[in-house]
Amino acid sequence: MTLDIVLGLNQAIDFTLPVVINSAVQNSPQPETLRFNIVIPVGQTEHFQALLETTFPNPSFQWRLGTFQPSADLADYLAHKYSRDRGERLLGRYMQFSRVWIPQVFPDLTRVLYFDTDVVLLDDPGQLSQQAGEFRPDLFFAAVPHARPAWMYFKKPWRASRYLKIMGKTFNSGVMVTDLRFWTESVYQRIQAVLDRDRQFRYRFLEGGDEALLNACFPSYQALPKRWNRCGYGNARPVARLLACDPQEAGVIHWSGGHHKPWNTSDIIYGDLWRRYANLPGLPLPKLA
Repeated sequence: MTLDIVLGLNQAIDFTLPVVINSAVQNSPQPETLRFNIVIPVGQTEHFQALLETTFPNPSFQWRLGTFQPSADLADYLAHKYSRDRGERLLGRYMQFSRVWIPQVFPDLTRVLYFDTDVVLLDDPGQLSQQAGEFRPDLFFAAVPHARPAWMYFKKPWRASRYLKIMGKTFNSGVMVTDLRFWTESVYQRIQAVLDRDRQFRYRFLEGGDEALLNACFPSYQALPKRWNRCGYGNARPVARLLACDPQEAGVIHWSGGHHKPWNTSDIIYGDLWRRYANLPGLPLPKLA
């Protein structure tokens, strides 16, 4: 049975893609069951195809590329929300939000695992899918809870009272399991309502990006064990050290936080794990600071 994994990124961080794939393949007892569904911007297909064919010349797994072009409405929203972003940086925003529109890119997908590309897997992705359990129409989204209070996802929380009333423990959106068959028109109406409210308040309603949107739209979700998204290791170093874990017990290490990434500095917690999976033929890596 195929295990579908979705990843989304643009050319600016292309080197992160083979690293995530390699970590999943190396930790899967059945890599032949893995299919990587990779969402990229329009116009970058040839680049990513060449990258994957170079780093994985004889893959034991499947992969395919799909392009995401935001609708005119979403493109307008992102251009105003992130008005300082241009070029590849704006394309990066497109890819962040593409996780919300996966059915548009791969309409044949059903149950999927989604990973940000600043992660490495340290355990079998099949176990993650199993631990998410069975989904149903009213509960079809699984993620790992984290410590960020719900009010911090809104620039002016008093404007979000009806959302805060139903939001409990929030989650990090870098690791998710969901069944796209349940992403119905009513779900997308709920998503659009949040985007419209952000637009109504001149893009000062939601704090941050797609994670705020997803938390507002999925207040009820299946909580996954913390080991499947040990996150925050891209934060300032004192914060990252406070979040330290035993890698032997972690299923996913995630350098979220926005300050540091394992490909741009050697002085980062668990950076050796990322470099282990980055040891691939023909993979160009940035020079470490």
